Amino acid sequence: MTGFAVAAVLGLGPVGLCIAWGEISRRDIANICVGVAALLFAILSIGFLPVSQIFTRFAAGLLAGSFLYVLWRLNRVGGGDVKLATVLVPFVAPPLWGMGFVLVLIFSGLALVGLRLAQDTRPLPFGIPLILAVLTTQFL
Repeated sequence: MTGFAVAAVLGLGPVGLCIAWGEISRRDIANICVGVAALLFAILSIGFLPVSQIFTRFAAGLLAGSFLYVLWRLNRVGGGDVKLATVLVPFVAPPLWGMGFVLVLIFSGLALVGLRLAQDTRPLPFGIPLILAVLTTQFL
């Protein structure tokens, strides 16, 4: 694990708990959780990443956020999912973007199965699979 990955896991762990709490209890992603994650990336990127990587990762976050914004406009995802993905995608190293996407799909599928087994018909809380995927990529 790189220094960035270690620091990201340590910092995103509590953020993930904040996200999970909000998603489970209210189906809401608190702005403070997203803000802390954004601040964490800003601090860690300056300390651990070359400038070119900072811009590449930032652009990937904007691209993911733009894609999810379209889905939000189509009522397919929530607004909190858009802001969270925009902030969390930069934590994933470029070589792991594909794996991160696959992990989001896997964790989303598992969450959806769990919700259906619990006979919960509310929409899938996408924030939890997203934070789990980002944290998992830090160990690869």
